[in-house]
Amino acid sequence: DTEGCEFDIIKGFGDKISIVKILQFEYGGTYLDTKVKLADVINYLIDRGFTGFCYITPSGIIKVPEPYRDHYKYCNIICYGRNS
Repeated sequence: DTEGCEFDIIKGFGDKISIVKILQFEYGGTYLDTKVKLADVINYLIDRGFTGFCYITPSGIIKVPEPYRDHYKYCNIICYGRNS
């Protein structure tokens, strides 16, 4: 649990992000606290070849709808790198 530092950690991969096949990250109220937008994280990952952004929910996997809007409800998001 990184308490709102998810985007910093994702950026910390640097060029090594290209070897990541599957990435799961938490989203929620800490994004509001750190002034990070969900769209910023997703667009950053799209620019690096990631696709298939989905919420992981108790009832199953649900595609993150576009446009990517903030709701600040805690959840996990999964996506797939270009090498998956």
